[in-house]
Amino acid sequence: MNNTRGFLYHAYALGISGRLGDQDITPQAASALPPAGGLSSAQWSNYQLQDLVKYDAVSSSTEGVDRGDEHHVTAKAAIRDLRVGNLFRGDLSVQLDAAHDSRAEAAPRFSLNPGSTFFKNVSVAGRPLKLTPLFPGERSTTAGVRDRYVETMARVRVPAALTPMAPDLVGAVRRVFAWFRHECRKGEPPAYNDVTVLPLFRVENPTEAEKFIVEGNLIHVPGAGWVQLGQLILRNNEWRVTMVQVHLGDIKPPSMPGPRLPGISGGSSGGGVSGGSVGTNGGHTDPP
Repeated sequence: MNNTRGFLYHAYALGISGRLGDQDITPQAASALPPAGGLSSAQWSNYQLQDLVKYDAVSSSTEGVDRGDEHHVTAKAAIRDLRVGNLFRGDLSVQLDAAHDSRAEAAPRFSLNPGSTFFKNVSVAGRPLKLTPLFPGERSTTAGVRDRYVETMARVRVPAALTPMAPDLVGAVRRVFAWFRHECRKGEPPAYNDVTVLPLFRVENPTEAEKFIVEGNLIHVPGAGWVQLGQLILRNNEWRVTMVQVHLGDIKPPSMPGPRLPGISGGSSGGGVSGGSVGTNGGHTDPP
């Protein structure tokens, strides 16, 4: 059937962005989908910022099409051989799909394609990583993922890690995950200001005291910085994914009660780099 209702498409995909010291990293391989849909793509290659950020190639694309019974949106990004200082190196790819029913005001259904959302040859501080995906099911709604939130978060920490958490990790985890916040009481939905944050991978590498500290999808290398692998942000009918965030420079908790990590979601004493960011939503413009 032909769709006769108005619809506004929206999606973005970004290869690399960030800030190191007082120098911005120009957003690279950025794609944005116009409200009418269509296709947008971009690619860069052989980039180097001093000796801190390098990659061989980065690409992104967004696409929105009317398939008759549904509007379908796809956002993709990929980076080949991304290197951030001596802290992170690897290849990554991400693909986020969204399907909107063209005949009803139903919630969109999102999918992360396992064949196109992955890390390869990835290492942190020279240690090859073993990662376990924690993806939502195919064609999931935001409400459905929130309903399974507790079950998902129970799989974040490996059994060997179910010991008292290192003090310098408490602030980082509390800032990122609602289930670890003081404000998140039993029976409350896993959202804060209508936002839910979930990890997409679990790092299986063991913690090495004072050298390589692992908690879920967070890795702290004292004296070097932090790496966060695979973050999913849900907000009503919008999903956003960032595959890797690298924060250079050691971050010390401030001198106040309780540990805290101010830079986990944007910058640190040395700066931060994000790679493989995509997002999508959309909506009808007229009544049925």
